[in-house]
Amino acid sequence: MTFMADSARPSYTDSRMNFTHVVPSAALLLSGFLAALPACSSDSSSPPPNDGGGVVTCQNDPRVMAYQPNLTLESGSKSFKATLVSADPAPPVVSSGNTWMLKLVDGSGAPITGADIEVVPYMPDHGHNPPTKVLIAKKDNGTYELSKINFFMPGVWWVTINVTLSGAADSVRFAFCLPG
Repeated sequence: MTFMADSARPSYTDSRMNFTHVVPSAALLLSGFLAALPACSSDSSSPPPNDGGGVVTCQNDPRVMAYQPNLTLESGSKSFKATLVSADPAPPVVSSGNTWMLKLVDGSGAPITGADIEVVPYMPDHGHNPPTKVLIAKKDNGTYELSKINFFMPGVWWVTINVTLSGAADSVRFAFCLPG
């Protein structure tokens, strides 16, 4: 067995490995890399929630709203209102099986029935969406069922409802904390 003299750690020229040197070196290198690498990227200007020792506690985050049935938001141009009529489960939870009933009305209060709708869940503190798309089913009188909403981890979630009607687009954003 021959050592290479110019190496900080011994390196062997034969095929046997001395794991008492290799394993600690690899572990030290890996731990340094992982400590420098953030869990997810972030494009949010707010700090991530206090994790309380591994438990997400974002209920008091100023970016979120408390869930309540019939929660209504008005779009930026005031062209429509979106009402989160109900959520199942209520409030929303960490799960791929969340279902919402959403009602859309125009600025005069008339139901919106012919709109193209896109639902975009997003975690602002992590900079990612869930891996699956929300299913949208048109119901009666401007009501839409949004199913398979995949809140796959605890934290702050934004759910943007993009509505396009007669070529004009606008949106609303529901923002909830899913503790865990």
